Amino acid sequence: MTFEGLYLGNPRRYRLLRVLILGGLNDVYLANDLQRPRQVAIQIIPINTALSSREIQRTFDAFQREIRTATGLKHPAQLAILDTGKQRLQSEVVAYIVMPYCPGGSLEGWLARSNQTKIVHPRHVAHFVAQAAGSLQRAHSRGVIHGDVRPANFLLRNEEASLSRVRMPVRMQFPELLLTGFGTAKLMSMATTSSRPSSSMYYMAPERWQGQTVPASDQYALAVMAYELLTGVKPFTGTKDEVNRQHLFQSPRPPSKQNPTLSRPIDEVLLKALAKFPHRRYSSIADFATAFEKAVDQSEETRPDSMTVPLTPHARIAPRQHRPQLVAPAPKQQRPVMSWKAGIIFIVTIVCLIMTTAVAYPLFAAHNVPPVDLPTTTQPSSLVLTDQLKDNTHGLGWEEDTDASGGCLFRSGAYHAIQQQTKYFTTCIAKNTDFRDFSYQADITLLQGNAGGLIFREQDNAGRFYAFLIARDGSFTLLLYLDNTRATARQLAHGTSPAIHTRLNDSNQLMVSAHGNRFDLAVNGQTLKQVQDPSNQFTHGRIGVIADAGESAPAEVAISNIKVWTL
Repeated sequence: MTFEGLYLGNPRRYRLLRVLILGGLNDVYLANDLQRPRQVAIQIIPINTALSSREIQRTFDAFQREIRTATGLKHPAQLAILDTGKQRLQSEVVAYIVMPYCPGGSLEGWLARSNQTKIVHPRHVAHFVAQAAGSLQRAHSRGVIHGDVRPANFLLRNEEASLSRVRMPVRMQFPELLLTGFGTAKLMSMATTSSRPSSSMYYMAPERWQGQTVPASDQYALAVMAYELLTGVKPFTGTKDEVNRQHLFQSPRPPSKQNPTLSRPIDEVLLKALAKFPHRRYSSIADFATAFEKAVDQSEETRPDSMTVPLTPHARIAPRQHRPQLVAPAPKQQRPVMSWKAGIIFIVTIVCLIMTTAVAYPLFAAHNVPPVDLPTTTQPSSLVLTDQLKDNTHGLGWEEDTDASGGCLFRSGAYHAIQQQTKYFTTCIAKNTDFRDFSYQADITLLQGNAGGLIFREQDNAGRFYAFLIARDGSFTLLLYLDNTRATARQLAHGTSPAIHTRLNDSNQLMVSAHGNRFDLAVNGQTLKQVQDPSNQFTHGRIGVIADAGESAPAEVAISNIKVWTL
């Protein structure tokens, strides 16, 4: 539904002319201000009328308070807010924000105006980041979090003067951006759903997907923007569910892998700002901007010719060139001549060393344990998940449900899987996970029952998964479940190992590495077996824990200290 030709404000102050930006959950219209001879931009958010009137008013009041605070910031890189309100338009109730009209449009619109990749010079990006961080830092110091930092909320003060399509030296001028959208994140919580996807999802920090917004969420979103401007691509793409999982669990590719002209310092700064946990990012968004500018400075010191790279929407990335260094040849040096006496002494010394080694080695070998044989085919490369599993606050979505037959719950500082019936098992899944090639490690404690272990590549509660179990008799098993039934499960590996602690309440550190159809099984740092699944049944899926009662019900398994690396 569009609102062109309708009026907003009291009495009928703004006439909506046309849509400027389609925003998914909110659209921006060009409008005439009938009380003053000017054009304005109005952002309109349809309100979900299924909400109670009290809830709508409470959210709108909080939005108004945040707008008043943001208006008082008066930062030069922040777009002014002229008016706000809430009223009915046709069959819908809408909230609206009135802003000055910027003919240059939004940064998102500029990026979308060409089908070709747009690469922006790092010096320009540093200027963008400094402008945005200055406005956001002032807001954070007043207790205001933007919550929706993305290119659509940056308007160009003047496109022709800023983002020129003419090749020009970087030193000549910088693009000027104005940040808007303060308060809209609160309004989104009561917005109606839309069939059009919102671009916000590409810039949402992991904690925002879990319903939490902190100042570092703005830093993460700004780092996503910087990544996109420098490389021409977003760090995470796909459907909403795919983007959600990537933000939560997948490490972005270093920017230099997308754009070879970028330096390692730029990689390091952006990847820190894109850390999954807020406390691992920079302590403030101002610190992030400062670190990014220093990284750009370092890059230009090592590549002085980069200062002349133009800002153009069709910039091509050339592979990094290494210039040969002209080094004067070192003067030849005379080799010292060894006397015949020194030669005899040297030979005698070598013989003595050989004889000493031959005698000592058997004694040394007899009193030393051979080194631990860790998996070699699938070494972890990037730690993407760590959780002590004391509670369910890290966004993994562990199942929490119990009944007379057992279930899944958090207690005593760990996550527990319980099965009360003989010959049955219980699986407990982290619903918000999805891994392909990875290493999954956890501490497993058998509190009751016969066996327990790790589940991986689980297929959406369909009873299909791989299970790596250890038992109280010191055995281990890798099973492929196809229909949640033990009788039809395929046994891919079985054996025993003295490395398995067999007493109840003893902890075992289990680790499975999956790479394609190859699996490495390890317990307490000792490799058990390397296995292949010829059917290559499941290539990705969720992780979890299993408690298997066997003939010894009830069974209870506690899992803690999980870690996941992607390969």
